[in-house]
Amino acid sequence: MISKAEDPEKMINQLIMDMQEQFNKAKSEVAVAIAEEKKLQMAMQAEKGQVENWTKKAELAVSKDDDQLALEALGRKKIHTEMVGKYRTQYEAQKGSNDSLRKSLKALGDKIEDAKREKGILVARAKRAEAQESIQSTVSDIDNMSAFDTFDRMADKVGDMEARAEASAELNKTLSGDDLEKKFDALESSDDDVMDELEALKAKMNK
Repeated sequence: MISKAEDPEKMINQLIMDMQEQFNKAKSEVAVAIAEEKKLQMAMQAEKGQVENWTKKAELAVSKDDDQLALEALGRKKIHTEMVGKYRTQYEAQKGSNDSLRKSLKALGDKIEDAKREKGILVARAKRAEAQESIQSTVSDIDNMSAFDTFDRMADKVGDMEARAEASAELNKTLSGDDLEKKFDALESSDDDVMDELEALKAKMNK
C-alpha cells in the first residue's frame, strides 16, 4: 500500500533535494578540512622562514668571531627545523586526506548531476507504466463484468419481442378476414392455362 501511494516524481525530486543537501554539507566540511591544510602549510612555511633567519644570524655571529652567539642561533635553528618536520608530517597527512575527500566529493557531485539528467526520463517512464497499468486494470475490470452477458441477454429479449409482435400481427390479419381476401387474390392471380384446364375438366364432368 505504501509503495502504491508513493508518487515517483515527488519521490525523485525529494531524493535529489536530499542528495543536494548532503552534498552541500559535505562540501562545507571539505572546505574546513582544506582550510586546516592551508593553515598547516602556512605554519610550515613560517617555520622554514625562521630556519633561514637563524641560519643567517649564526653566519653573522661566526663572521664576527662570536661562537657563543653562533651556537645560540644554531640552537634556535634546530628548534625551528624540528617544527618544520612536525608541520610537514601533519600537512602531508592532511593533504592526503583532503585529496581523498575531494575525489569523493566530486564523485558525489557527478552522481547528483546524473540523477538530475535522468530525472525527466524516470518520470516519463513512471507515468507511462502507470498509464499502462491503469488501462490494463480497466480492461480487466470490463472483461470481468457481466455487462456483455446482459447485453447478449437483452439482444435475445428484443428478438423474442419482435417475433411475438410479428405473430400477433399475423393472427390479427387472420381474425379480421384478411385471409379470405388472400384466397381470392390467389384465385385471381392463377395462370390462364390453369383456368382453361379447369373449364375443360368441368365440361367433361358436366359441371
